[in-house]
Amino acid sequence: MASTVPVGVVVFPPPVRPVLDAIVRAEAAGVRAAWVPSWPVGPDGLSIVNAAAARTTRIGLASGISITYPTHPLARANEALVAAELAPGRFRLGIGASHKPEIEERYGLSFGKPLAHLREYVAVLRGMLWEGGVELDGEYYRVHAALPPMLIPPRPPIVLAALRQN
Repeated sequence: MASTVPVGVVVFPPPVRPVLDAIVRAEAAGVRAAWVPSWPVGPDGLSIVNAAAARTTRIGLASGISITYPTHPLARANEALVAAELAPGRFRLGIGASHKPEIEERYGLSFGKPLAHLREYVAVLRGMLWEGGVELDGEYYRVHAALPPMLIPPRPPIVLAALRQN
């Protein structure tokens, strides 16, 4: 007896147009999900997912992995709202802190305590995307915000990635 296994693909940018075309072809071929990574410098994976959401109707779409440090979690939640609305039930938000060389050397930001940073980042995302608002006075973020009353929190899955020191 044959079993069915969900199949997904990772489509690496850049450039953007071939990535979008590959996602459309993957959907036509019956692929269940497409993950689009973000690089420290270059086209943002979540932005590409948003564009793909407007061009597809069935394939699952995920950012894999949007780097947390250079983007405020409220801004990331706002971006995720677009994907969740354009691809209801099909969108996953993948996030991660990246690693020290990228954050400190490329972005010039302090890497500090990545798990504590990620914990607060997720608290803001969950508050906005799952509960419709957040009240947080943390070590890294102070966020007091709520969705407009006409928006229902979409509750997309939030997938976390982590790296460890060798």
